[in-house]
Formats: sequence, structure tokens, C-alpha cells
Amino acid sequence: MTDTTDHDELRRDYESSALTVDGILDKHGVARRTLYVLIRRHGWRQRNPRRIDRANLVERLLSMVERQILRLEEMMDKNETDESAVLSKLSLTLDRLFTLKQAAEAPADGASNALMDEIRRKVAKRIASLNGH
Repeated sequence: MTDTTDHDELRRDYESSALTVDGILDKHGVARRTLYVLIRRHGWRQRNPRRIDRANLVERLLSMVERQILRLEEMMDKNETDESAVLSKLSLTLDRLFTLKQAAEAPADGASNALMDEIRRKVAKRIASLNGH
């Protein structure tokens, strides 16, 4: 950090701006460690935590689970590992995520219901194939 850094402006940005910490670091040209030293040394007020968008979180989790299912299917197609237990747990997770998503959305979206049904069918089919059915 240079001597020309304006600590008052840095403090204002840290305590009350919508900038992320990375944005503040870029704007003021300071290192993360330097910022946190200043915060502790001068007793700056902690930033308000960002609110988590529940619908966005559920969408991200669903996307992550779908990618994991595809990876597991590829591994199982190559007979690299037995993942039936993992798929069973993923299907339970999907059910929980689907319940969360429905709670987050007032009117249920027919397209997402169809997507969830398709994912459930894929998981059930894969579990059945692993169990020899």
C-alpha cells in the first residue's frame, strides 16, 4: 500500500459500498492482507453479510448435481467404479433440492418440474441397472 492511499475513502468503501472486497482492493490498489490489518487496527465496522438468494442457490445446486450425475455415468460406463450408493444419495439430495425449489417459487414452473422428472428418471434407471434389474 502506498502512502497516498486515502484511508478514509477506503474505510467508506469497505463499510458502506456495494463493492466486493476484491473490487475495493482493485479500486484502491491495496493488498487483501493490508486491508484486513487496517480493519483490525482501526476497528472498522464489519460489512453487512450478503443475503443469499435461495432460488439462485437451489438452481446452482441442481446444476452441480446434474454435472456430478453425468460424471458418474461416464465412470460407470467405463466400469471404473461402483457408484450405486453415491447415486442413491444424489437422488435423495435431488428430492430435497426439489422441495426447496418448490418452496422458493410461488407458482411451480412446469419446465423445471419436467427437468426434475427427467433427472429422477435417469437416476432411477442407473440405480436399477446397477442392481441388475
